[in-house]
Amino acid sequence: MKRKGFLFLVMMLLAITIKTQAATYSNYLPGGKNYLNPENFRLSNQTIETKEAFKVLPSQTYTLTYPGDDMFFDSHVTIGGGSGATYADGIAMGLSQCDVDQYFVTCTFTTNSNETALYLRVTSTGAPQFYNYYGLGEMQLEEGSFSTSHEAYIAPEIDVSEPTFSESGAFILSYLDQTPIEVIIGNHITVHDEIDGDLSNQIMIEQDYYTNHEHEIGSYLVKLSATDSSGNKATFDLTVLVKDEIAPVIDGPSSLNISVNNAPLVDNLIQQYYTINDGYDGLLGYNITNDTYSVNKHMLGTYNVTFRATDGSSNSSTKSISLSVIDDVAPSIEGDSVLISPMSNPLTINDILATQTVSDNYSNLSMADTIVTDLYSSNIHQIGTYTVTLKAEDSSGNSTTKIINIDVIDDVVPVISGPVTYVDSYASDVTLDDIISLLSISDNNDQLTVNNLVVSSDEFTNRTSEVGTFIVVFELVDQAGNKGTHQVEITLVDDMPPVIYVDSYIINVSTNTSFSSSDALRLMLTSQELSPGEYEMTTLIDEYHGNEKTEGSYLYKVLFTSEEGEVTEKEFIIKVKADQTIFEEYLTLRNVILYGASLLLLGLTIYKAKK
Repeated sequence: MKRKGFLFLVMMLLAITIKTQAATYSNYLPGGKNYLNPENFRLSNQTIETKEAFKVLPSQTYTLTYPGDDMFFDSHVTIGGGSGATYADGIAMGLSQCDVDQYFVTCTFTTNSNETALYLRVTSTGAPQFYNYYGLGEMQLEEGSFSTSHEAYIAPEIDVSEPTFSESGAFILSYLDQTPIEVIIGNHITVHDEIDGDLSNQIMIEQDYYTNHEHEIGSYLVKLSATDSSGNKATFDLTVLVKDEIAPVIDGPSSLNISVNNAPLVDNLIQQYYTINDGYDGLLGYNITNDTYSVNKHMLGTYNVTFRATDGSSNSSTKSISLSVIDDVAPSIEGDSVLISPMSNPLTINDILATQTVSDNYSNLSMADTIVTDLYSSNIHQIGTYTVTLKAEDSSGNSTTKIINIDVIDDVVPVISGPVTYVDSYASDVTLDDIISLLSISDNNDQLTVNNLVVSSDEFTNRTSEVGTFIVVFELVDQAGNKGTHQVEITLVDDMPPVIYVDSYIINVSTNTSFSSSDALRLMLTSQELSPGEYEMTTLIDEYHGNEKTEGSYLYKVLFTSEEGEVTEKEFIIKVKADQTIFEEYLTLRNVILYGASLLLLGLTIYKAKK
């Protein structure tokens, strides 16, 4: 009985429902809670289905209610979206989204975030009979997660008013901002609709001349639109004005010191020390608006210069600088830094100062303006290096100090005093020490004695018993390397009769005498090179005999054999000379000892009768 009452009520409600064309309202949300417009459904065999998809909200939970198993036994339900999503498809009894009892089937689901419309299909063997009698009956799709009491479909009110854009039609920003158009719209543009409310999140960009020019100065049109749920569209012209209101930046010091010695042009100073940069126009030029420097740059003092830079948007910056023209160059002292002062002719302090010149780039200076520190003059006669320091200072306090090194050197040679000639008998046994004892030594700086003498040339020492003139040269070197020399000419005269003179193994024989092996034996016995006794003499070499009258030197070699068999071999050098030159030269007698020792023949004189 309850079921029949329900069906009767449904039929009565359907009878009084005002019918409208589904197509009229398919693009609109319902005026009430029930989304199912009977005009938008039809019966196809055993299926009740929508004629066309109807508008729904995205990300919204819905509950579908239709008759249960009493009317729609084992019903098959399909719920699909215009986005392509399927929210339910299958026997209701087997779907997790659906609850089924004998009276009602309820299916709950949530649309996707991009969903705009739904379509429905309910298939059952009882569907034709139900639809033909009741139409949709108490079928209902409503917002929410559970089924509520049935409400007949209420047609929507048709909205014919377009949304309204707020805010002004112009937006001004700096080129540095480079704000994306989406941010400008999101932060500054709002749209309101009388029915749908705030539609700011549905603003569409129709035309955009601003994007990609965010950093370029200019005026750009951006066309916007917004459409409400009724399809009413509003447009809005937004003018984006990109401006440069930032002044150029002048980087550089506020003051400079300029050397008067090299004062540049003011333009060169600005270009060297300052950069003028604009964020939009880049590097800029400048205009000088005040300059007291240029006409005074060669005079010490402080001067002002002001210059201005202006960019393409008429933004300008001004820089004032203080230029101090200073003398920062020290005086110059020119001249040798090392001087030599010889003891033979020492420099005076005036001599030293005369080698130097003083000059300055700004002040008028001379040597008279220098401060002299003299550590030299008191040591003028002392070997060593001493300094003279000069200091020159200009009117700006710049000073230069120069140290001159004075090397005092000993260039005076030592003096050897004494005879330059000496005459004596060749028989007087004069020695070189006898000659040296006649000399005296002196030096200007060093303490020297005759022990410092060096014999650099000596024709005398080996001829002290010869008649002739011999040169001996003495040298004396002080610690500075100065060398003094002294030459003595020694003459030995012959005041003895002619003899055969044996000295240091040399036998001098005049052309008027002769020498034999018996003479050789007599010499050997006299010199005690042979013991007294009888000897057999064998001449080994004889270059002398046959040349007795011919001047020259000859080897004469004799073998002496004693009675005991002891053998002594002796060489003699025989020098044949005319009588007047017999004592002028020496030849060395080589002594070869075999089987015994040999003694030197020293100081032996043999008189030989003339034949």
